[in-house]
Amino acid sequence: FLVAAFQQHKTQHPTQHTMLVKGNASGRRNNILQSVKDASSSISMMRLTGAVLVFCCIIDFTFKPKHLHSLRAAVADSTNVLDATKHKNNVSLLDLPLSVKDVAINVGSNIDPIMLADKKYGPCAHNIAVEPIVANKIPFHRQLSVLPAAVSSNPGVMSMRIYNVNGVSSSLAKPAMTDFWNSKESRGDGRLVIVPVITLSSLLNSIPKRINVAFLMTDIQGYDFMAIKEAKNTLKERVTHIMTEVWYDDVYTYSGVHNDLCRDWLPLMTEMGEFGYRYLYYDEFLFNVLYNEHVS
Repeated sequence: FLVAAFQQHKTQHPTQHTMLVKGNASGRRNNILQSVKDASSSISMMRLTGAVLVFCCIIDFTFKPKHLHSLRAAVADSTNVLDATKHKNNVSLLDLPLSVKDVAINVGSNIDPIMLADKKYGPCAHNIAVEPIVANKIPFHRQLSVLPAAVSSNPGVMSMRIYNVNGVSSSLAKPAMTDFWNSKESRGDGRLVIVPVITLSSLLNSIPKRINVAFLMTDIQGYDFMAIKEAKNTLKERVTHIMTEVWYDDVYTYSGVHNDLCRDWLPLMTEMGEFGYRYLYYDEFLFNVLYNEHVS
């Protein structure tokens, strides 16, 4: 601003500096007074210009809608998230020993998970127990990992109701009827706890491709069909045997979920048969077994 004012002053009075030198005493005095007046006028103009600019800046900052600042910040944050996501090409894998060749997964294991420990698998097998209620009560084993979570079709956090001894009948769903296994108040039946929920496909995708998922068992109190259906595309590529709990003859243990052998499982198994699965058998304990000949 000072430079601009000086240039303006020079343009309006191009000979003033010469006049200060060449004039007589009276003329010099008059010229000096005129220069002082002009300088004062220029300085006043600069002050006025600066004040107007400052006032405009204050108005711009004060009266600009705050949601506009928030919107710009949100857009910037979302752009950063998208840029970071672009670099996430690989799924995080479980750090399992290189000696592991086969894995068994037991979803809803309670305190006694299945173990691949026979002569066929031996020390090269590892077992994963997924248990949301009594994970801390499962005995330690060097070939066993315990994941304290429930499984459903969508990840998140849900309320689970605890039923029966050691919570063996606990479920994300409500019981369809009142029975001995869900109505004992002294045992704490019906108590609600908050549990983390994962999907079956996310667990399968976290296992390195070099490892065969030799066996998958689900016993999750009405959510078996939902969990398997969500992961069907991943199952066809990774899992050899599947054993799941089903309902039969219109007997529903829990309400609000679908898990019937005829109405739900047979159509899904027909579809999965195209992936290579064969229906092996259905036992008296209401368990359904599938075998994937393509993976094996």
